[in-house]
Amino acid sequence: MTASVIVGLLIPFVGTTLGSAVVFFMKRSLSVNVSKALTGFAAYCSLR
Repeated sequence: MTASVIVGLLIPFVGTTLGSAVVFFMKRSLSVNVSKALTGFAAYCSLR
C-alpha cells in the first residue's frame, strides 16, 4: 500500500521535473511556433 502511494506521487513529480528541465534548457533553441504551442498546451492542461 505504501509503495503504491509513493510511486503514485513520484510519477507526476518526475514527469513535471523532466518537462520543466527540457523547456529550461531548450528555450533558446525552440522556434516561436513551438513555444506558442507548448504554452497553449500547458494552459489547456492547467485549466482542465
